[in-house]
Amino acid sequence: MACEGIYTLASGTSLERFRGVAGDLGDVFYEADVRMGGERPRNYQLPAAIDFHTDHVSAEIAAWFCVERESDGGAMQFVDLSPAAKSLGEQELDALGRVRVPDNAVWSEGGDIPVCAIRNGQRVFHYVPWLKLNAPDEEARQALAKFKAGIAAAKAERIVELDLEPGDLVFVDNHRIMHGRRAIPAGSKRNLKRLWIRNCRTVMPAA
Repeated sequence: MACEGIYTLASGTSLERFRGVAGDLGDVFYEADVRMGGERPRNYQLPAAIDFHTDHVSAEIAAWFCVERESDGGAMQFVDLSPAAKSLGEQELDALGRVRVPDNAVWSEGGDIPVCAIRNGQRVFHYVPWLKLNAPDEEARQALAKFKAGIAAAKAERIVELDLEPGDLVFVDNHRIMHGRRAIPAGSKRNLKRLWIRNCRTVMPAA
């Protein structure tokens, strides 16, 4: 796929091969089944459409493998947030770093997570629109508003949509590419295997 930050493979790949490719890229530290249900279902376990977001900032790469497809909806969607970031100046990006996303106790980063931070000399982003974002001052609120406007413009410009078939896989730069999905029927059998990867040892190829 000709979209920087996204790598796909559609060739009837096995789950073992998927895990092997992930392990070649870096350290796999989390694996989950993305499907409907559960005693306390999260957004991705409900049939409603999921808004664009990034996964937990600990994951440099997020990856999915299709085990079972939903025939009536559920296509994954991706948006590159880098144009939104480029619309902000350095001072605005620093202000955006004061906007915090509530941390998940399971993957603690030692406190709430900045929407924008510098890791290994690069700007990285963590954006989850349905969580209550804490913008502590007017400059931070203005930077967040401008960032959201940039995301809306990026969504209007180009959404990459993938309707994965069994054996298909996709890897994304989790600090750059936001993902979501279309609505699916209640009781859907759709099942994806999701991996999170950190300590990347190689650059993800551009497909």
